[in-house]
Amino acid sequence: MLLATLPTAAQKKADRKTLENLQTTVSTLNADSLQGRQTGTPGETRAAAWISAHMQQDGLQPKGDSGYFQCFVIKDAMQTAASALLRINDHPLAPNEQFYALPFSATKAAKGDVIPHVNEPNNIWLVDLSTQEIPADKILEHLHKQATEAIKTSATAVVFYNGNIPAAELEKWSHTTMKPLSIPVLWVTAPTAKQYMGEDADNLSVDLKVAFEHVRTHGTNVIGFIDNSAPQTVIVSAPYDGAPARKNDDKASATAALLELGRLLKASKLHNNNYLLVAVSGQEQGGLGSTWFDQHCTIAGNAVNYIVKLAPMGHADKGLRVQGCASANAFKQLLSDVTPNSLKVDVDSATLPQSNAPALAFSTPDDAAAPVNYNGTLDVVKMVYSLIEKANSQGKLAHP
Repeated sequence: MLLATLPTAAQKKADRKTLENLQTTVSTLNADSLQGRQTGTPGETRAAAWISAHMQQDGLQPKGDSGYFQCFVIKDAMQTAASALLRINDHPLAPNEQFYALPFSATKAAKGDVIPHVNEPNNIWLVDLSTQEIPADKILEHLHKQATEAIKTSATAVVFYNGNIPAAELEKWSHTTMKPLSIPVLWVTAPTAKQYMGEDADNLSVDLKVAFEHVRTHGTNVIGFIDNSAPQTVIVSAPYDGAPARKNDDKASATAALLELGRLLKASKLHNNNYLLVAVSGQEQGGLGSTWFDQHCTIAGNAVNYIVKLAPMGHADKGLRVQGCASANAFKQLLSDVTPNSLKVDVDSATLPQSNAPALAFSTPDDAAAPVNYNGTLDVVKMVYSLIEKANSQGKLAHP
């Protein structure tokens, strides 16, 4: 009777350890000191260091370009320098927050007493964009045309304001290279214009100076390797960057599952595959880290057996979605064999885009208001591990 209870007792002990590890990882990565783990920030750097130390502790080998790290560029642009100046009636405005130098601006200074809506020769022009209808995809071209016309009338600078230009469009402009005009050209945000350039202003003292600086920002993927001297490798990936506004950050649950799978696979006897564990950053920037890794995989592409992608999975109690079932002939049966009764699983047979190997993606519904459901995340970890375990004896999976 005692012997019959040992497997169950051992499994419960193993589950408790996994639960504790999941909770520790999520709590650590969501700490205020990591500032949301935004890509390219000190918080991301500290998170990457913690993840790499965790991989090293579990016995994973470094497999990045520099130790465990694989760096990628998230921004390489000319942006308004911190030394740029715009003062309106002696109120200094903040560059890259309240005003921006346009990519075709000259790096010059200008100063003048300006009457709003009056475009005087040999003075600064203030151009109100609220009265203009400009197609969204033609804004920069339109501003360039207006500034060029202002030069013909001897304007010394142009300051556009009240334009409804999204932050994403301004970011895009910083990556745009254009031949500079002969005068400074700035754009002032609508709230700033309302505060300092309102309709009741009849005379404005404007002092400006344009300067640019080259900004190059990097993100970091963290990559660990379990070398079983096998001919093929299984890749398991998950995002770890986040957003500071989300206290219950689901991406941390995906990272926690990734690290726990790494620990379990390292300790296992599943030696017919090697395992590459990849914590990717840049998901909040459109998946830049994942794209970079796909294009610069640190193992040979023909050695990849299949890929498991872990998306945020903190709410498995609300359901689990599995995508990519049709990308390998064996996946349908494997999923059927390992799906537990505790999970409501929706299997999407469509092949994942941009994948040259069989690939499955696991995700749960997004719920920023709810805390992570650790028991559900545990069930997903066990399900994925069981799938890898059952696939261990099947060699390289056929990719239709």
